[in-house]
Amino acid sequence: MARFGPPAHSLEALPPGEDRYDDLALLGEGGMGIVRRVRDRVLGRVVAMKVLRPELVDDPESLARFYQEAMTHAGLQHPGIVPIYDLGRLPDGRLYLTMPELSGQTLRRWMQEERAQRELIEVFGRVCETVGFAHGHKVVHRDLKPANLMLGDDNQVFVLDWGLAKVLHNPTGLLAETRLGAVFGTAGYMAPEQAAGDVDQIGTYSDVYALGCILYEMLSGRVPFPGSDPRAILRAMLTEAPAPLPGSVPRALRSLCRAALAREPADRPATASDLARAVTAWLEASHREALAKLALQRAITGRRQATELRTSAAGLRASAAQTLSALHPADPIEHKRGAWSAIDRADAMDARAARLEAQWLTAASAALAHAPDEPEVHALLAEHHRGVMEAAEARRDPSEAARAEALLRAHDRGEHAAWLQGTAWLSLETIPGARIGIHRHQLQDRRLVPERITEEFSPVIELALPHGSYLLEIHPPGRVSTFAVPVLLGRGQHLDLGSLPLPDDLAPDEVFIAGGPFLAGGDPVAPGAGPSQTLHLAPFVIARYPVTHVEYIAFLDHLSAQGRTPEAFSRCPRTPHGDLLYNFVHGRFILPKGPPGPGWRPDGPVVQITGEDARTYCAWYAQRTSQPWRLPTEAEWEKAARGVDGRLYPWGDRFDASWCAVREHFRGRPRIGPVHAVAGDTSPYGVHGLAGNVRDLCTVDGDQAELVARGGSFRAPGHEARCAARVPITSDDLSEECTVRLARSWPGGPDLG
Repeated sequence: MARFGPPAHSLEALPPGEDRYDDLALLGEGGMGIVRRVRDRVLGRVVAMKVLRPELVDDPESLARFYQEAMTHAGLQHPGIVPIYDLGRLPDGRLYLTMPELSGQTLRRWMQEERAQRELIEVFGRVCETVGFAHGHKVVHRDLKPANLMLGDDNQVFVLDWGLAKVLHNPTGLLAETRLGAVFGTAGYMAPEQAAGDVDQIGTYSDVYALGCILYEMLSGRVPFPGSDPRAILRAMLTEAPAPLPGSVPRALRSLCRAALAREPADRPATASDLARAVTAWLEASHREALAKLALQRAITGRRQATELRTSAAGLRASAAQTLSALHPADPIEHKRGAWSAIDRADAMDARAARLEAQWLTAASAALAHAPDEPEVHALLAEHHRGVMEAAEARRDPSEAARAEALLRAHDRGEHAAWLQGTAWLSLETIPGARIGIHRHQLQDRRLVPERITEEFSPVIELALPHGSYLLEIHPPGRVSTFAVPVLLGRGQHLDLGSLPLPDDLAPDEVFIAGGPFLAGGDPVAPGAGPSQTLHLAPFVIARYPVTHVEYIAFLDHLSAQGRTPEAFSRCPRTPHGDLLYNFVHGRFILPKGPPGPGWRPDGPVVQITGEDARTYCAWYAQRTSQPWRLPTEAEWEKAARGVDGRLYPWGDRFDASWCAVREHFRGRPRIGPVHAVAGDTSPYGVHGLAGNVRDLCTVDGDQAELVARGGSFRAPGHEARCAARVPITSDDLSEECTVRLARSWPGGPDLG
């Protein structure tokens, strides 16, 4: 038989309470006791008094339980455990204890209102901390449930009702319990060993299970195994799993709940303190995650605003550049003021964008400081650094490209791996049997030199190649001509050139330029350069060399032979004062034996003619050859000079005066040379003389009335040899720095790209 009750001398020693407390009101009732509000006359305060029910005054077990609750409760000094003020005995023999009267609500009632998940978990963590304190003192509560947990008005959490508490490893306990079949606790919150009545197996991990039930209810709104029959609940515990928690519950909380609800005690956290530490870790991580998300949102917003500003600024600059390019440098300020104002606004926008970029990058760094593995932040930064790397590679800035690549690799989580690898794919279909040499432009002695890497045969080729700038040399069977087709392969790009028709054999001095996109403008050092842009052109043919004196004299002689000698004189190269620079002897034009300037030789470029003279020559040559010859547009000229990869000079990105006839090229007085004089001044297509010697007259956007001079000249400094440089010119200008170069459209093929 079990023995019950405290020692008789302990009860006799309890002070009587009839003269100390005035009864004020009933606060509540339970199975063993009644709680009343009373006034302590000695200390002058209102307290709560728990009194053993009258019908249990002679029940030894009830007396023992009440006494044990008081003694156990009194031994736990913690802010979350209501302190015991007094333990005594009323005249009728009933035991009582006094404690502070709490104001607030039970967790059961508190949970009925809608609560944020974090608020729920914070309260749960404080419950675990309090129960963990009891576990540290070898006390198991055994009846943890929302009704026995209370939140005070100051949001302090209290663990109540220690009437079923068990002191572990206490051989001198007042209450001896049946070893098997004694079921204590509340259905729905009992651990399997508790529901089975296996007293020996009840321990701190049994409270952990009850806390797991409370956590599950907080997260889902229901207990894991509903019902009131402990045996039915036990069967469900042993044969079923709780219904899954909502998908919105964080993975860490699901794992914690699953661990606390493990069937085997050994598989659960050992004490409530272990749960409390896990909850604290999640709350801290959740707080860091929340801070990270706020910082991430600031970064996303800042990046979007910076991008919008830069886009608007680029639009203003493009519009201003278009306006200014149509003006002569000497035009009145009133014509330029609007464009200048647009550029000033664009500068202000770019400055604001730069500040925003610094701010959003700082916010992204802050997000990573809070959550180092946050994938959205790494994705945002990886995308940004990829853009920086692309821009740096496009403008050929290896230092900035290397820096951006290192940062991209640091933040990439695999999404950009293929792009970083840099493989590209090239597809081409052309004349069957054509031999196609694949050359990659490599830097040699500061020039981009095509280096052969393979040779293929058409009609169809499919190649995987490293990204970069390439030159395809296509030699159709039975043809004399070899066609140069530069291509630019971006990282991860699949460039399908499709079907590439080629013209019949061209004259040795004619160069075929395949249609398609190329990078134009975008060189801040080149005078008059437009904004960086990708332009798409139809295929065309351009002359390998400018028109020479010999060729131009043939034009004048033809006019004279047709009886149009006055017109021939009006088209003859001349000084601004009208003095002819050719002699006219026996009905023919010849170069003077004593030329008016050095470089006037038959194979030198014709100069000192007007734009109208140049257009008239083109029309004459077109009629003579039955080909639609004309002046090149400036976009055609720039593509013929740069190829498709945006290089700064026809030969690459570095400058050396030995490669073109500009001012620095000459040891003595600068002079015009033959059209083929400097072999290094050659474009990817094989067009000569585009960087120096004399400039080429070009039309603007195909408008034959508006002209611009492109290229460097023998009198110009080296920076004017850059392919994007442009000098506006009028149709009646006479300049010894400008010449004629022929071009014509080729209607037989589509654009590439």
